[in-house]
Amino acid sequence: MSRGASPVLFVLSLLLGLACAGRGGPARCPGDGWCGPAEVAERMAEVAAGATLTCPIHVESAYARNPQGGTEDEAAADSGTLPPGVPEGAHGTLDEKRTRQLRQDGDATSCCYTWVAPCPG
Repeated sequence: MSRGASPVLFVLSLLLGLACAGRGGPARCPGDGWCGPAEVAERMAEVAAGATLTCPIHVESAYARNPQGGTEDEAAADSGTLPPGVPEGAHGTLDEKRTRQLRQDGDATSCCYTWVAPCPG
């Protein structure tokens, strides 16, 4: 690499770093897994992501607080509550391996997820 290219690369990397800084909100950290009944997972489901193994593929804790449909009575009954073990601000993706294992063990109604949640601090 020539001497003249180094400063150019440095300036480009600095500009790209500044352009990306602050995007996406707080840092996200991997969380513990969560398994729960399909009907509870459905309260947090991102409907557009679909379902497999009778479980929503993607869930978000925010959807439990602000349901994406259903009747007003259902929304009022579910609003403001998160299932135990579901962190505030978390996004979950179906853990198909663990869910398939539950199915093989005879549990036909539970869904397992891996979480990404806002980092503490």
